[in-house]
Amino acid sequence: VARIIAVADTFDAMYSTRPYRKILDLNVVIEEIKRIRGSQLEEDVVDALLELAAEGKIDKEKIDAAVTKAPTLSSLSDVIAEEEREKERQRKKAEGNKEKPEDTKDEKEKEQEDREFINNLGLGKGK
Repeated sequence: VARIIAVADTFDAMYSTRPYRKILDLNVVIEEIKRIRGSQLEEDVVDALLELAAEGKIDKEKIDAAVTKAPTLSSLSDVIAEEEREKERQRKKAEGNKEKPEDTKDEKEKEQEDREFINNLGLGKGK
C-alpha cells in the first residue's frame, strides 16, 4: 500500500496547483515519474500509472472532484493560513496601520506573506 501511495503522492504533488507554483503539464509529470521509476518509485506501480495515462484515463476534472470531497491537509493549511492573515490584518488595524486591501497587493507581496506564514509554522526549508 505504501508503494502505491508513494506514486499517487508524487503524481499529485506535480499534477495539482500549489501555493508556490502552477500545475505541471501531464506530459511533464509522466516523464518525471518515468525518470524516477525503479529508483524512488516501485516499477510495477509506476507501470500501472503509465498504462492509465496511455489509455487516456487520467482526467483532471475527475481527480479534482474526488479530492475535493474530503478535507485534506493542504485545504486545512489554507484555512489556517487565511485565519493567520486575518489575525495579522486585525492586529495592524488595531495599531492604526492600514494594510493594503488584499486585491491591490502584488504577487511578490502575497508570496512573501505566504513564505513568512510557512516559516512561522516551522515548515520552511531546513526544519
